[in-house]
Amino acid sequence: FSGNGTFCVCFRKRGGILLEERGKKSSKKIFIILSVICAILVAAGVGAYLWLSGPDEEVGPSLEERYSALAEENENVSFDEDSGLLYINNEIIVLSAEEATSDDIYAIAAGSNAEVSDAMEDIGVYRFHMKEHMDADEIDDFCQALQENAYVDMAFMNPVSEMEGDTAPLEGVSPVYPSGDDWGNADWNVDVPAGNNWGMEAIRAPYAWAKLDEVSEVNVGLIDSLVNTSHNDLDIKAYVLKTDPDSGYSQTFEVETDATNSADHGCHVAGIMGATWNEEGVSGVLGDKGNLYYCNAVHVKNDDETFYYSVYDYVKTIKFLVNQDVRAINISQHTGRLRGFAASQGNENAIRQLDREADLAERLLGRIIDDIEENNGTDFVICISAGNSNTIPYYEDDNAVFGYVEGNNGETPERGGSLAQYNHFLANIDDDDIAGRIIVVGAAEISNKPESEGYTRYGYADFSCVGDRVDIVAPGRNIYSLKHDGYKPDSGTSMATPHVTGAAGYAFGINPQLSGPEVKDLIIGSTYDRIFYQGGYSGMLDLAQLTENAIASREDSVHRIVHTNTHSGLDVCFVVDTTGSMSDDIQNTQENMLNILNGLAEKTKDYRVAVVDYRDFAERSNDENDYPASVQLEFTDDRDDITEAINGLTLGFGGDNDETVYSGIQCALELRWRPRAQKMIIVLGDAPPLDPEPYTEYTYEDVLLALYNADVGIDLNSS
Repeated sequence: FSGNGTFCVCFRKRGGILLEERGKKSSKKIFIILSVICAILVAAGVGAYLWLSGPDEEVGPSLEERYSALAEENENVSFDEDSGLLYINNEIIVLSAEEATSDDIYAIAAGSNAEVSDAMEDIGVYRFHMKEHMDADEIDDFCQALQENAYVDMAFMNPVSEMEGDTAPLEGVSPVYPSGDDWGNADWNVDVPAGNNWGMEAIRAPYAWAKLDEVSEVNVGLIDSLVNTSHNDLDIKAYVLKTDPDSGYSQTFEVETDATNSADHGCHVAGIMGATWNEEGVSGVLGDKGNLYYCNAVHVKNDDETFYYSVYDYVKTIKFLVNQDVRAINISQHTGRLRGFAASQGNENAIRQLDREADLAERLLGRIIDDIEENNGTDFVICISAGNSNTIPYYEDDNAVFGYVEGNNGETPERGGSLAQYNHFLANIDDDDIAGRIIVVGAAEISNKPESEGYTRYGYADFSCVGDRVDIVAPGRNIYSLKHDGYKPDSGTSMATPHVTGAAGYAFGINPQLSGPEVKDLIIGSTYDRIFYQGGYSGMLDLAQLTENAIASREDSVHRIVHTNTHSGLDVCFVVDTTGSMSDDIQNTQENMLNILNGLAEKTKDYRVAVVDYRDFAERSNDENDYPASVQLEFTDDRDDITEAINGLTLGFGGDNDETVYSGIQCALELRWRPRAQKMIIVLGDAPPLDPEPYTEYTYEDVLLALYNADVGIDLNSS
């Protein structure tokens, strides 16, 4: 707001501010604040997964054969050969409406020839176990019918995915059993990373470890193949989720394992994150400050040794870890390499199945996050491997369910362009609130002989999947860590990911008050080098810089610390005075808001708008229609909904002159802003704020602090 009464929109451009006139307002001065912020089994025994080896030289059963065999072996699993859909044929996942009680949902199940076999009642998620098997169309129809009930928010089929660890082939390497915590007699040289410990050197861990006194103990976890809880270099609690195949009821049990019933992959991943500092073997990223938790489902598999999970059970293992106050969860797995490659090539069946799985997972994770926010719980991030299918040859086949087969069929092989987005259905989630807590990790490798040049040059591992869903890279080739009965090197995005998971735990250990999206932004903003791959590049994880940034976040906002060019999109919230005194201004205000909306559409296609209005406390104004603040429109990109909300603003009374401006701003800050978007709040009103505000006791200083913590900078000169 400039002195001549001109209404402006402010866009932050990298070096300064661009102001554009958007029309005149009436003679009354409008108060404007402008700111830019800047397994489990599934009923029938389908369960976990994790076949944890790289692709074999010999081609085994085709994907269709594997899926068909699984369906034949498990009567409650069906495979639709035309669409490629693998699903539980007697289960439906129901998300209850906000006003529904558990009794309401149990009653709906009883009236639907079903029973609630399992539930996450604290977040309103229920698994209906049907008495009859249904085909895919029948399940979809039944879900639609359930959603007509006022007590049901959403209903979903429970899809099934095959799961494998994201390791890549490694030849000619013998196991190493070091006698001390010396990484197999490796030397340390952070300037020229090489040898068994090159991964820790490359992420500059020794510099971070110099500040271990700044780090509190923190819980980190993994979903993987079964770890060896007896390994000398691990201190870990392990749990397994078991489901009764007849009833669908699941429980989680703590287990103890040894070298005879554990697997290399899970041990390798756990060691990179948090191997104990016990003068034996290797040292974890977390520097002995991590409390490790493992959770997985009962390993139910078909004859070719491939393991499977239903989406419901997969998310339930995540929820179990979150309930243990685990702050960072490692998932070094994929949910079908061939399917991921086919989706990358545009195959509709593959994309449809991944979207279906991502949609259910997104809804369930959203419930978990809502519960954390409502109960002031501890936030978390999930680190997922980008995948290793970028060099695997696939052969086009029009008769295959996803358009490709793994074995040579006489066609010219296709490889490359395999997108990380489709490697795992969690990476395919596009909701900003959920994706803001998911970090996708690509694999880096040493691309020259460091001894010859006095420094180490890095490249992107050829097997690592690509695309703009890759958030960061970390060491992933020839990484030395634990196996079930000793130590060995291994390669894959499976190995890159726990470097980042450990780093995320490190950040939470330094500042436990950080949110998941803030930790993601800190990690992406704490990198060096540009590691290029097909279609883009990402930075190499820098644990030393992350340590400095996390320490700084105790006193400063994350946005101001990292200064990364990671913004995408623009979120604008109008905070509008709708008290009676605005009667001669509201039409002009609405016109200005619509002018701004037109300006946004001209500037970018990636924008969202929300509308909040404020009046006064009904106790002060003696008008029951008054309120301190109310959300009239949650963030949306629907132009018609935005226009309707703006034109639909009505006026209350409001009482005296000063109004609840502070409540309006605080209400706006509680909306679901996209973590990566530029953020703007525009406050429009004709009266100053109540200061201090009664009942809430908000003061000017409180609002400044809230805006500061939310990365909102106030234009004090022109507001």
